[in-house]
Amino acid sequence: MDSFLQEISEKLRQQTEEAFSTFEQDQKQLQVKCLSCAVDCFNAPGPLKDAEKCADRCYGPMEQCQNQLRQRVGYLQNTLQSCIQSCGQANNQNFSDSMKQCITGCADQCSSMIEDMKEESRQIFKAYL
Repeated sequence: MDSFLQEISEKLRQQTEEAFSTFEQDQKQLQVKCLSCAVDCFNAPGPLKDAEKCADRCYGPMEQCQNQLRQRVGYLQNTLQSCIQSCGQANNQNFSDSMKQCITGCADQCSSMIEDMKEESRQIFKAYL
């Protein structure tokens, strides 16, 4: 069972990494925007304290974006965990072909969710750019 679960886990991990790599350029653009804003804050006349407050506000969009992404990944993880637990309960915690099929169904459901999350994540970045 352990190797089966590791195989499923690895497949989903790779798919998630692949999904996140597709909007890496968007993430870089948002970071550039935040850093450029912060530079403008420190180049503006005024006390350092004001520049620091200004720069903190510049990083707000990146923090909000990261929080939204973390929420989506957390939802995905919770969905998978809940589904797998349901498989175990339905099969009285006995690893069988039926349980294996159920867990495979959970993984397929999460694979579909990863694809949806990929598009949602791109839209999140686009909203902040």
